[in-house]
Amino acid sequence: MEAFHPPTSLKGTPAVVLVFYEVMLLIKLSAVLWWSFVKAGVKWMFMTLSFLLYVACLSPGFLRVAYEYTKSKSIIKNIRYGERPRNLLDIFLCEPIDKEQLQDVVIEGEKKADEEKDPVSRQPAGKPVAVFVSGGAWILGYKGWGALFAKTLSRCGIIVVTPDYRNFPQGGASDMVVDISQAMKWVFENISLYGGDPERIFLIAQSAGAHISNYLPSSFCVPT
Repeated sequence: MEAFHPPTSLKGTPAVVLVFYEVMLLIKLSAVLWWSFVKAGVKWMFMTLSFLLYVACLSPGFLRVAYEYTKSKSIIKNIRYGERPRNLLDIFLCEPIDKEQLQDVVIEGEKKADEEKDPVSRQPAGKPVAVFVSGGAWILGYKGWGALFAKTLSRCGIIVVTPDYRNFPQGGASDMVVDISQAMKWVFENISLYGGDPERIFLIAQSAGAHISNYLPSSFCVPT
């Protein structure tokens, strides 16, 4: 089975082409995994069915989170932080917001950014920020996996950012580190526009996301 190679840059690439590559990669990966299970025999087939039953039992909770993720007005989705495929992030705000209010928030954030440069007019800092890097065995990572965790923190007055990153076979571990590094850089430079405090940014990661985050440049790490 031939490999599908996504464009190295999004500049000039139609959205339909990008969607095509994403879908073909998922289909190829699913086919390879399923065929490996079939060749492994009855044991793997039984384990697969057991896993599907487990997922079915948990699906009511998953569906509720998925519904809130797709319909919530306090989530700003698919903000681009880089030019590579999957270089997108979501921001979970503490309060619901519409498009007009979002424009006001960004304008107010720009004013605060200018005021912070002037000690005389410096305003109180924004809300603390948590960047959550989800896991997924380096092949199934997705920013939406952190929705429940992010909604919980946002109710406590913490802005949460969940970045996406390239999965295998779109990229290797080093490519994933590059993606998360770019996402962190974007957060430090832009989160004040959304009411966050760039001096109170905390990195939280899980599973494969923790492995990737462990190799981020030390410039993102401030001893406490």
